[in-house]
Amino acid sequence: MGLLRLSRREAAFVIGVPLAWAVLLLFHPGGDGTSIYADLKDNVTAMLVVHVGMMVFVPLFAFAIFLLLRGIDSTAAQVARIALVVFVVLYVAWESLQGIANGLLADQANSLSAADQTVAADLIQDFAESPLVRDSGVLVVPASLALVVAMVALGIALRDVGAPRWSPFVLGFAGLLISAHPPPFGPTGLLLFVIAVILLLRAHAVPGVAARGIASGAAAAAAGGTFTRGERSFLIGVPLAWALVLLLHPTGEGEDFYPIVSEEVTTWLIVHISTMVFVPLMAGVVLLLLRGVEGAAATISRLALVIFAVVYMAWEVIIGIGTGVLVEQVSELSGGEQAIGVTLVEGLTDSGLVGVLENVGTGAWIVALCAAGIALVRTPGVPIAAPVLLVLSAIPTAWHVAPFGQAGLLLFIAAVIIVLRNGPASAPAGSRVAV
Repeated sequence: MGLLRLSRREAAFVIGVPLAWAVLLLFHPGGDGTSIYADLKDNVTAMLVVHVGMMVFVPLFAFAIFLLLRGIDSTAAQVARIALVVFVVLYVAWESLQGIANGLLADQANSLSAADQTVAADLIQDFAESPLVRDSGVLVVPASLALVVAMVALGIALRDVGAPRWSPFVLGFAGLLISAHPPPFGPTGLLLFVIAVILLLRAHAVPGVAARGIASGAAAAAAGGTFTRGERSFLIGVPLAWALVLLLHPTGEGEDFYPIVSEEVTTWLIVHISTMVFVPLMAGVVLLLLRGVEGAAATISRLALVIFAVVYMAWEVIIGIGTGVLVEQVSELSGGEQAIGVTLVEGLTDSGLVGVLENVGTGAWIVALCAAGIALVRTPGVPIAAPVLLVLSAIPTAWHVAPFGQAGLLLFIAAVIIVLRNGPASAPAGSRVAV
């Protein structure tokens, strides 16, 4: 009996994703980091391609690890799953700032005169070295630690069901290298991960060991269908808390960001750092609502939620945190230098790539709620009002600025309450509804 129960397609995915990511990272622009603009001015396209690609590969890599953990219900496996979620959220947020935002700023600076580029270069350097963006900053350090913890826990979980004793050490070291993603570290770590997976695929479970820590099909099925008190609090508490936070969102007239953000930089950053957390939590809320619901609509909703959690969050981090950090630095300048900085701010927010991220992320949220509504309306006991409210909540929630955000989230909460009173929460444990 094989240690890892993966189909050929699943094995190809688990091996192919890190290999493709490793190849992409070979094109990562180099440099010593002392002059970010000098490193990027002639490599903007490569920088953006690599980091937009990373925005895709980070969640795909996490999903590959989830496949390796499938069926294992030990403490180590649960730790790995939780750490993977933390890794995806924080690492995507960080690489959106350090990779995509820096690339866009360098692109904006390239269009300036030589004299203005000097000011822009200093601003880009300050941006890249800010606590939220830098390589040893408050986002990437816990993200990297989360990946290492996830990989070590993966190794322990697999070792407990018959994998070689080296698994935690090799996988943990691979995670450490991957977190420092530019070559040679990232590609080396990903190649090491692939080699370890190939060896594990060829390994055989030790008789009498493979069954330990594996959740039975009946036990897994019994997990769905009802909501605990804590889950009910989560389903209502997350959108309610986000609605309260969005009450603080700075607003103003006109389409220019600098005059709005410059007056309330601290509040702007607090709201958008919080939103960085609430976006994946909202995806988790809808996923929990769909627990036990199967079928095409439910599957579409789940896939769209992943896209929303990653792409919308990346957009929100750039337009929110990135803009806030940059505006704070520009506000310290004076005269002509400040005017150059304002040009960079508005250029970043008006970027075509930023607009694409916004449209894709917002579209994914709308699709996710529409598909969830279709799935839930076919669930016994759920009245039509619940999916209607979900669909109506989608656009104002995605806009999120007051009063739209609060209106959308209140509609969303109303839909959740209807589902809790009439839907899967009252269904027999273990029930599954095909849609």
